[in-house]
Amino acid sequence: MSQHARVYINSAHMACKPNAVLTCSIARYIKGNNHQIVTDIAGADYVIYSTCGFTSSEEERCVGFLREASTKVKPGAKLLAVGCLCRITPDLFQKNGLPEVEVLADERDLDRYFAVTSTYNDIRARYVDDTILDQTGLIIPSDISARHLRKWVSGVEHLANKSTCIGRLLAQNDNTNSVFVEIGTGCTGRCSFCIIKRAKGNPRSRSPAEILDDIRSIDFGGRTLRLVGDDCASYGADIGANLCGLVSAIRESFPALPIAIGYVNPFWLLKHKEQYIEMLEKTNIVLITITAQSGSNRVIKKMNRRYDPRELAIAVKRLRTISPRTVFTAHILVGFPGETLTDFVASLRLMFAFDASSVFNYSDRDGTPSAVMPDKVSPGAIRFRGRVATLHSRAITLLRTLKDLL
Repeated sequence: MSQHARVYINSAHMACKPNAVLTCSIARYIKGNNHQIVTDIAGADYVIYSTCGFTSSEEERCVGFLREASTKVKPGAKLLAVGCLCRITPDLFQKNGLPEVEVLADERDLDRYFAVTSTYNDIRARYVDDTILDQTGLIIPSDISARHLRKWVSGVEHLANKSTCIGRLLAQNDNTNSVFVEIGTGCTGRCSFCIIKRAKGNPRSRSPAEILDDIRSIDFGGRTLRLVGDDCASYGADIGANLCGLVSAIRESFPALPIAIGYVNPFWLLKHKEQYIEMLEKTNIVLITITAQSGSNRVIKKMNRRYDPRELAIAVKRLRTISPRTVFTAHILVGFPGETLTDFVASLRLMFAFDASSVFNYSDRDGTPSAVMPDKVSPGAIRFRGRVATLHSRAITLLRTLKDLL
């Protein structure tokens, strides 16, 4: 075990909020054991890299970073990989000619190197702390949708005032306006296109008391509380609680605090629809991101997801009526194997229920059921559908904004 080591920390995907929380937690752990965080990899005794295994391209990025890092570190420095990829394909770096990379499938394994005064489990806080993160030199980039929206309103800034759809989207997707607090990891689903289940497993929810302790320790300074999880809607499935109950507890302790909720699986929203209605009536929910994925019931079933997109559209429209101040965004996946033009149009139709949608192009991920499904959509068609859906989302946002101004 090292005393007062110099540690360089980096992340494959800081835009992924669970990854950002993990990276910040590791930095907090390193500081808590009186080690020094450095931003020059060449002077580090240890390099800790928080990996991402969501797509094959992210996997390649991780291999590329650690391959380059191995040429920059000083003799004797150790390369440590943590995070999702280490649980999905733990032998990846060995297979790619990087035997010097030590793969830690469990972050608690960091204790072998750094636990001088505290173990990893002793560091209970699970939120992004700017004062800690700044020491790593890392930042959480603004969401892609926010960067596109800023380009839109260049020269016509009146479109982005806080009372318009674009203004609310910009405010909530600018990550400098939010503090990210993890409420749990894992999910209850088994989506046929997603590999992250292999890394995160079933829900592991933090207790409401732990989450409230984190919130009390944060100086929000007018910023929004952003609840983070792989599927926030499945929060509490393992501890006899639920998301709406957690939000109620937060509201009781912090009644003026604006709250944003990310990654809500529609199954849970529809299952507990009346509770969500009550939550939105009583709480200042400024943003909800719903992982809708497709407007086609046939495609949803092939994805091994459990809801009817038509019911989702009806539910979201009702929620929008109850809470017009809330921004509702969706994740849409285009080009899933077997997706027809009719299926694609159904997704475009579903997008009308939301203020904006983040569109993702499907790609095969080794180890998932969808990777071996027949009837693949051609890469060109996937790219075309992705562009169309993105433009469609922007048009919806613009129309809502113009309506707000009239």
